[in-house]
Amino acid sequence: MNEYSLRRLINDGKKNIFNVSIPLDALIKNDSVESDERKMVVFLGDNFMDLPGTDLGKALRITNQCLDYIRRECAGYDLYYKPHPKPNMEKNEIGRLDLSGFKMESGILAELFYIQNIKKIKYVFATCSMGSITAHKMGLNSYSFLNIVGTSFASETLKGKIEAFSGMPSEFFINSFDQPLRENRRNIGSDTTMEERLCDIFSQKQGPVWLLTDVSALVDAIAIATLIKKLEPEKTVNLISGKHNRWNLIPTEDVTVYFDNTFFVPRVFYSLRPARIWESIKYALKVKKIPIKQDDVILHIPGLGFGSSCFVSYFRKSMHVNMLTRDTFSISCEKQTYSKNLFRTRPGAIFFSIILEPLLGVERTFYLEDKRRIFNVSRYVRPINDIFNYVWIY
Repeated sequence: MNEYSLRRLINDGKKNIFNVSIPLDALIKNDSVESDERKMVVFLGDNFMDLPGTDLGKALRITNQCLDYIRRECAGYDLYYKPHPKPNMEKNEIGRLDLSGFKMESGILAELFYIQNIKKIKYVFATCSMGSITAHKMGLNSYSFLNIVGTSFASETLKGKIEAFSGMPSEFFINSFDQPLRENRRNIGSDTTMEERLCDIFSQKQGPVWLLTDVSALVDAIAIATLIKKLEPEKTVNLISGKHNRWNLIPTEDVTVYFDNTFFVPRVFYSLRPARIWESIKYALKVKKIPIKQDDVILHIPGLGFGSSCFVSYFRKSMHVNMLTRDTFSISCEKQTYSKNLFRTRPGAIFFSIILEPLLGVERTFYLEDKRRIFNVSRYVRPINDIFNYVWIY
């Protein structure tokens, strides 16, 4: 067969999967700045070189047309350009763009930039950056030129991008440079579903909360930490994050203010290289020594991968909650098929699942890599709600 057929990994006999909402209102409450007082417009640069089969010259020509559109539609506003965090973009993209009228803003991660300027930002634009989705989720006017710049992508890459953006409303997309700009801010109302779930957990476990995440979900982690401090001001909230290179764009003090303690752990890669395997073994042994107690609560937000598996395996008496976006839950747990023309499983991932993870006493995983570099597939071998006390879908 020319496809991977993955079975459904949910134990329907357990009623421990719930829908929640990330409490983003905790970040934007008391917003007294009126819409017409917001003067900041942000354009997010993209990394077209990592999209296989892309006509780079055409993609950059279209990007310049996007910048022209913004200059025209946002005349009188303060324009900011945020390059993609990949270091090679400085030479390969920025030097070929007409950034007249734009100020360069590269010293901070886009998501943290949103938080710090939530009362100043009027519009966020991107060609196909996922950061535009985050901005819209946070209640900002946010737009993508995907349907225009996508004409420079290989067909399968464009199909994958469209799938990744499939949950966005039609007014999120700019489909023509003649299209007038209209506000599309979503109303961020107060949703108490997560507050209710946290209160229930805190009635069972009174220890510190550990948030495990990757820098890509930093906004969600900060929002959850803010809510926890609102519910129980004396509760200790710790952050554990993988040491991704994007952290180099974040002043540490801008993040640590939201958490009582912040810890960084190495990234683990599925690999057959002896050095990588040894690093993974040392990582697992170090996790075992972290002072997590039976009364502690561990919230697993997507991104830590092997690290998350180690924590849920080594501290089984603690309370574990796996938090997944609706799309990730479908990819990770529901019955799926993936074409072998688009996905592959590397020998390193097979070695981890069959040999290394069982030897280390870590929950076994299954991993598929997307050749288009749109999204990868990571699953546990056992049903997810048999592994975690609760699964929260947001």
